[in-house]
Order: sequence, then C-alpha cells, then structure tokens
Amino acid sequence: MDALVNAEQIGADTSPHLPTVYTTVNVYATPPTWETVAADIGGGVVGLESAEALAQQALKKKPCAQMYGNAKSWARGFTPQNVLKGIVSGDKFGNVVAQNAGPVDWVADTSPPGAALHPLRLIGFAKTVTMKINTYNAIGYWPQLSTAERAETLLHELGHAFNFMSHNTGPFKVSNLAELKDKYAFDKEVQKNCF
Repeated sequence: MDALVNAEQIGADTSPHLPTVYTTVNVYATPPTWETVAADIGGGVVGLESAEALAQQALKKKPCAQMYGNAKSWARGFTPQNVLKGIVSGDKFGNVVAQNAGPVDWVADTSPPGAALHPLRLIGFAKTVTMKINTYNAIGYWPQLSTAERAETLLHELGHAFNFMSHNTGPFKVSNLAELKDKYAFDKEVQKNCF
C-alpha cells in the first residue's frame, strides 16, 4: 500500500458568501492504485451505494420497472427494487464483487454461480447471481463513470439477473441472447425507459 504523507489535511473556504467547509483529504507519496483508494475508504465497490440509489429512483418510473419480471413474480416479492437491493447488499439473490479485470470489453458482468456445471442456470433456473464490477481504472470503466452511468450499468446487469433467475423473477424485456446481435440491446432499453 502506498504510504500516506498526511492522513488529514484541513482546508476551509474563505468566501464571505459561503459557510466554512472542512474536509479530510488523503495525500499519497506516489499516485495510488484504485485498490489502495478503495481500501482507504472502506473497501468494496466505490460508488456502488450512490449508483444503487439512483437506479432505485429510476425503478420508480413505471416503464422502467415494468421491464423486469411480471405481476405474478412481483406479487411473490421479486420486484426489481427488491432484487437489486438484495444483490447489492449481498443478503438475497446474489452479490456484487469488485474485480480488476484489466482492459477487457466489459464494465460489469453478471452470471449465476456454477453455470458451467449446471446449464439450466443459464436459462432461468438460477437462484442467485454474482455481479462483477470491473475496477480497472481507465476511461469507460466503473471508477471513471458518472453516478448516472453506474446506475445504468446496474440496471443493465439487473436485466441479466432477471433472465438468469426468470423461473422465480420473471424475465427481463430483452433476452440475454439479444446481445449476440446488438451488444447495446440492454443499454438502449434501460436508457429509453429509465432515464
């Protein structure tokens, strides 16, 4: 881990029109890695909480929510809001993990555990999923996305989660196979209906 030069640096805004604001800033002797910064502020996926909050706001819009599942699955508690909350919290329906996968062609990836051993999990019979967030620190990857882009990413991945767990949750509006023809098929629907 890069050594901290100064663990607390206090600064104040001296503008006569604004109240004084104090902040704590970590200053590193050498530029930190993404993992160093994440560990410094508590570990996990940086920005996940604010991205989930914005995604939950989007799911309050009827056209957005209606892309996930159906009335029958919602009546059993498999609403998009509950499923997203359960995955992000790791309490139910799966979990989110940070992975520096490097400069690959994905920002996030969702899959059911053991899919290679149990192919039925790929067609709707999974009980949980894992959302992997690529923490590679470059333009176009999670660390440098805006909160809105991160929320859109979560809603995109939630679509995959619904398809993998569709036996319980009902399906997403777009099949996972649609991305074989158009890699932006999920993004187009999420952007059109949620934002």
